[in-house]
Amino acid sequence: MGIEVFIQFGLPMLGTMIAVAWFLWQRYLALENRLLQVDQKLIQIDHKLTLIRQATESKTEHQDYLINSNTALINHRSSRFFESLKDLEERLFHETDEIKAFLAKTTEFKVRG
Repeated sequence: MGIEVFIQFGLPMLGTMIAVAWFLWQRYLALENRLLQVDQKLIQIDHKLTLIRQATESKTEHQDYLINSNTALINHRSSRFFESLKDLEERLFHETDEIKAFLAKTTEFKVRG
């Protein structure tokens, strides 16, 4: 009677336990696979984020370089322009003084009366 009871009740219960264990094992493998997929996506996203960060830093550095170079160029050209204005002003004052001296020597003013 022991083997008959075991065959009648034990084998179906053992089969059920194996089926449940197999189902749980398949669920575990599916979850493990999904976890690996998520991990791979996270690595890809992190890589893309790193590339975007590097590109942004590079563009920011380039913009800073352009701003600094344009500022230096504007300052250089402004200083040259103001130096040219000073030279022109000095030359004009010198020429004006020469013209005044020439007119003073060559022109006689007569008072009408």
